[in-house]
Amino acid sequence: MVRTKGKSAVSSPASFEKSAAKAGADEASKERARLAKSGRYTLQRQAQKLLPEYRGLASCGRTVGYRETAPGVDIYLDKATGKAHFANLATCKSVWACPVCAHRVTEERRAELQTAVALHAMKGGKMLLMSLTFPHERNDDLKGLLKGLAKALNKVTAMRRFRRLLESVGWIGSVRALEVTHGENGWHPHVHLLLFVGPHEDAVDVVAQAHDLWAKAVHDAGLGQINEHGFDVRGGDYAAEYVAKFGKEPIQAGWTAAHELTKSPVKKGRQKASRTPFQLLEDSMNGDDQAGALFVEYVNAFKGKRQLYWSPGLRKKLGLGAEKSDEEILAEAEAQEARKAETELMGTLNGDDWGLVLSHNARGQVLAAAERGGWPGVRQLLEELKGRRPTDSGAFWWEAPLVKYYQDGMKPIGMMRTPG
Repeated sequence: MVRTKGKSAVSSPASFEKSAAKAGADEASKERARLAKSGRYTLQRQAQKLLPEYRGLASCGRTVGYRETAPGVDIYLDKATGKAHFANLATCKSVWACPVCAHRVTEERRAELQTAVALHAMKGGKMLLMSLTFPHERNDDLKGLLKGLAKALNKVTAMRRFRRLLESVGWIGSVRALEVTHGENGWHPHVHLLLFVGPHEDAVDVVAQAHDLWAKAVHDAGLGQINEHGFDVRGGDYAAEYVAKFGKEPIQAGWTAAHELTKSPVKKGRQKASRTPFQLLEDSMNGDDQAGALFVEYVNAFKGKRQLYWSPGLRKKLGLGAEKSDEEILAEAEAQEARKAETELMGTLNGDDWGLVLSHNARGQVLAAAERGGWPGVRQLLEELKGRRPTDSGAFWWEAPLVKYYQDGMKPIGMMRTPG
């Protein structure tokens, strides 16, 4: 920076180039995020087509909420981040079937998990990551495999020696995440356990002695004999080995155990032959019918299961409040977005506009246009869409009050849907 008496500061060429490079990198990052968001909406639409009987999923990001004034879909812009989002739309809150809801829920859970890890570290604690799996064959049924895995987990956690091993390194609790991929040998369900332990120097070596206990639990559960990949334990953060597993989101520099646990639906497999559920969904969108059938099997098998399981008492020991449901996480996130001082309403899409957007599967494009060009950018995109041939169904539902007549007048008793 060069300064002259009586004159304002003038940037040097080197400083200008550095600022320009940073601005370019920031814009490139924003574009990647826009593409990722658009991709999630596209995958969500594919999931809706594969699972029409899942009414919540079918409505997610399509059904418009009821209100008496200014009906339609709102577009808001967070001026602090430059990100746009829709409002007044239904959400399904499924971390297993819906790429859009999975992204929002898992990010919130990852942030909470990182808080837990930080609080534990402040008290001098350490983290271990234990991975458990078992033999499987190509034609094994996923539901059956999950039942077998649950049986083996119950057996090993009920073993006194297993608990004594953990307690010997100052274990205060754990967080468990269930994950699955599909490869040449069929479904591969496995569990990650994030162990909160004390400052024990040889914690990894001590806990590694649980290998034989897990092997016995697997055998007694009727699942066969584990191989060298059936049991693994190591220090909490090991970015180099698992960065490649991260899927649709931009890879972050500090890949941690928190990412490993909460991003399983969106992570990539180690190789092309090993695919995560959302990779199966993407392949089905590209014409792989078998991948589509596998994705449907996965959703049906995982329906109702918890993404993360905190051991009893751990949250209280760490000073965390009660665990929130997926529904509560999304509801609070939407409420916080609406309350932000930096958030402004850009405009509202009416029924004709929304049907047009849906008929071109252009929800991600609309948000990108809003971020790049504001409301004029959205209107320009809508005009362009009118000149294109539709590629999808533009049908959607409006939520409207269902009323029942009483002697003293009308009383709302629920909600019904009417087609848009």
